[in-house]
Amino acid sequence: MVELIRTIDLHDPRDGAALLALLDGYARDPMGGGEALPDNVRRSLIPQLLQRSDYLGVIAWHDEIPVGLVNCFAGF
Repeated sequence: MVELIRTIDLHDPRDGAALLALLDGYARDPMGGGEALPDNVRRSLIPQLLQRSDYLGVIAWHDEIPVGLVNCFAGF
């Protein structure tokens, strides 16, 4: 069992896929609206996050499986 918590590298395809998978899991839950992430969101989210200078994301991994996500950015 390997547990790891580290910041997301949006240039790393593995991290990007993990971010989208975790967000999709939340979106499919009743708390997240109960529907999958739309395709346009899946395609555009990472390029849009790469344009932000204030984004910080963290993924928790358990045995190479992404299990937790924190997304941080400024907003009012």
